[in-house]
Amino acid sequence: ESVSYSNNNLAVPDLEGKEHLGNGVYRIYNANGITIDYNVYDGVWTINGIATGGIFTNLANNITLGQLTAQMIIISGSGTFSSDGWRFATVETIEGRILFVEGPYVKTYNKIDNIDNLRFNIRNGTQFDNFQFKLQLEKGDTATPYTVPLQPYLWHEKRLSFDDGFRDGESLGYSDGYDAGLLDGEDIGYDDGYAVGYDDGYEGGT
Repeated sequence: ESVSYSNNNLAVPDLEGKEHLGNGVYRIYNANGITIDYNVYDGVWTINGIATGGIFTNLANNITLGQLTAQMIIISGSGTFSSDGWRFATVETIEGRILFVEGPYVKTYNKIDNIDNLRFNIRNGTQFDNFQFKLQLEKGDTATPYTVPLQPYLWHEKRLSFDDGFRDGESLGYSDGYDAGLLDGEDIGYDDGYAVGYDDGYEGGT
């Protein structure tokens, strides 16, 4: 399946300090009986668990004000939803959020509050069974075809490159250090042995 990446999708999760589960999947949230995971390669969100308390969690570190168009693409899974969902705009109105339970899954509204671009509201007792979806947030009043947020993908690839380089450097440094130490040990052992043998031989000869 072809995947398109773009900086136009502002529904960008904060991956800093989050656990990498493998294959580009990060655990963005793990508390109150709920786990929320995000896949940097395809932009799929996955929620599991039963909420043991009300959850109002910000999952990004960016705030975009003005007219915004949000869309939610439901993929699979189920849950016992009612007013649970994604709040993307002003707090006071239902027009500024998209509910998991029903459409419309595309909305345009103005954000005037300092609300994180990815704020999920989950009620106490709500159950999620491998509930998967995609999110897109854009400036303006028009919803365009979905693209995977580019920033998390690049962040992940940079992290992989750093980890690979660190491991390779650590391994190579250990090997080079071991070899150098072995050679130094042989040299020192030879010199010390030669000196002792020379002294012993000289004393025996006299």
